Amino acid sequence: MNIMKFNRSIFPADSVEKYFETYLCQIEKLYHDFSKMPERQTIYFLSEKEFKKLLKNPQKIKEATAYIVYEVYNRFQFLFFTNLFKLLKYIESLIYSWNSQNYLGWVLFGRAVIELCAVFNYFDQKLNKYDLLRTDFTHEEISNIENILIQYSHGTRFDWNALIEGDFEKLKQEFEAKGEFRQATNVLTTIDKLKKLGPAFHDVRTVYDILSDYAHPNMGSHSIFIDLPHKIQDPMPNHLSLNVNQQRGEFIIVTSLVQITICLTYCGHLLQELAKVLKVWGGYSEDKTFSIRFKDTIAVLKKK
Repeated sequence: MNIMKFNRSIFPADSVEKYFETYLCQIEKLYHDFSKMPERQTIYFLSEKEFKKLLKNPQKIKEATAYIVYEVYNRFQFLFFTNLFKLLKYIESLIYSWNSQNYLGWVLFGRAVIELCAVFNYFDQKLNKYDLLRTDFTHEEISNIENILIQYSHGTRFDWNALIEGDFEKLKQEFEAKGEFRQATNVLTTIDKLKKLGPAFHDVRTVYDILSDYAHPNMGSHSIFIDLPHKIQDPMPNHLSLNVNQQRGEFIIVTSLVQITICLTYCGHLLQELAKVLKVWGGYSEDKTFSIRFKDTIAVLKKK
């Protein structure tokens, strides 16, 4: 993978050193470290119906335990690799936007980074209630973990089946998700939960709202194409420009870079923690047995 870097000559050297350098180095390090991961991964899922059928059949559970564990493991992989790939592509997009002085692109991708971090954290908190590094679970716990992972993978606000089938008339009348799809979690709910993590995220909702105003066709998005004046005068000229001056670009970066870096870094932390879960569920833990407890029986998987 080609390692990308921020162009340090876009802004004055003293500004870069004082306001930006620490955060740019952190983002570049994240990109360098995580770009070493595989760029492709093939994953197989059991259908939700088949999975529930296995869990409800204690007579066959001993022979089906491997399928159950492997299914959940694959869904953990899906959580890991989708967030990994998004992290890398968002960083690439931020670097490209910075280097090309495309500040509209910067705010769009910066806003998306906050959403990525918030949603990843939301599902991480839900899953961590089950102490995922264990190898002994009740079948109810396994079912709940699977449901959370399906909510992550299939959460949407759109009826994709109708679109795939070409039923546009149906979509005109109703396009909400249904069937095997789940209603997507409201992103503002996840951002508000992210804010509660600690002081580092105290300003996350404020910065998100600023980036949203930049991203939407509001006053913020207009200002991305108006040079920041060197001095205040009356009347104040508005110099519209496809590529705004250095001062406007610096203003946009200053208001957003710190929180974007914090969110990217936390995504990296969540990926590292999830990698530990993958080792356990993938059979690489020191404990080579995996148990699923039912009311009248215990199914044990011996990992080789």
